[in-house]
Amino acid sequence: MRHALDRAGSPLLLAAVGDPVDKALTSCDDYDVATVLAITAPDGGQLWISGWSTRLREPLLRGAVLDFAAHNPLPDLLDVGHGHTLHRMDVAEVRFEHPDGLMIEIDPDDYAAG
Repeated sequence: MRHALDRAGSPLLLAAVGDPVDKALTSCDDYDVATVLAITAPDGGQLWISGWSTRLREPLLRGAVLDFAAHNPLPDLLDVGHGHTLHRMDVAEVRFEHPDGLMIEIDPDDYAAG
């Protein structure tokens, strides 16, 4: 699964229709799905972002595709709505795990701001 951030700092998740990630994120079609995104930092640490993801539909879809493309321009974005899906994650918790195992909580508003 590929990801980028929208203008508000919310993760956008791009998945091919029918792949395991898409199936997991659309298992509750009309409801938000509990989601955890783990991103490995260059120093070997791990950023853990948890919250609720929602499959985007028009009229929000076009703006989200443009936000995604601004940070991570991928050819698959041209297929969103057909062969690919895009989900927005509402961030509830953010934690950074240092390579030595020390875990630091980050305020979700601070994360979104910066």
